[in-house]
Amino acid sequence: MASLGDILTTQKNGVVAINNIFQALSALNPTVTSATVTSSTLVITGSGRLISFSVVVAGSANGLIYNAGTPSGGTAANALVATPTTVGVYAA
Repeated sequence: MASLGDILTTQKNGVVAINNIFQALSALNPTVTSATVTSSTLVITGSGRLISFSVVVAGSANGLIYNAGTPSGGTAANALVATPTTVGVYAA
């Protein structure tokens, strides 16, 4: 029969392994948080993936998130998602 110490060590090793997996995946998929954006703003350059976005203040009109290299480079062809006017967290 396993002692309490053995059981707790096994549990700790499992938690450490899960943390290591998370850190390895985070290195492959970096997380970027931008400041509040109220007008055309370049948030990040280079490759990446938009997973979700938050609307923290209800707006009066929908906005758009673009895949563009400059703030003025947003066109209908490179629009990723329309941002709603309702406060919340949204999947992209």
